[in-house]
Amino acid sequence: MFDYSEYLPYLNDSVDSLLNRFQESLLERVTIERIKEIREELKIYLNHFKNMKELNPDKVIDDHVGAILISYMVNPWLDIPDRDAHYNGCWYALWGDINKLPRKDVKAKCSNKNPNDKRWTEVCLVAVDEFYDSFGINHGGFINNLLKRIKKKS
Repeated sequence: MFDYSEYLPYLNDSVDSLLNRFQESLLERVTIERIKEIREELKIYLNHFKNMKELNPDKVIDDHVGAILISYMVNPWLDIPDRDAHYNGCWYALWGDINKLPRKDVKAKCSNKNPNDKRWTEVCLVAVDEFYDSFGINHGGFINNLLKRIKKKS
């Protein structure tokens, strides 16, 4: 398997090690079969992000990797057609958290991203709420908590 560690500068892990840690948490909520499906789905997303990076070496993709992992963590049962909107909502929420934006501002950005597709917008908005509710966000909370956990493991 391709080692993505060069694309994950803050996490400094390969996708296999990320997925192995990720799997432990997922086992509490999904079946082994669904975990296998998620691994395959994630490979598609991660290859897409890798290709984005290769086309533009200055592009930072760790936020995209983080957002897709968060999307699967907060809602592992979504099907592929809704995953794109959910991932985007998680990306906006992660971005909003980093920039200390209130939830309503993040939801406004999400609403304006794809306004002609009501289903996409609905799933995107749900993802924002799931992100904020799952991580108890208080402006900058997710990133700070993640960094604390990474430092404890080091």
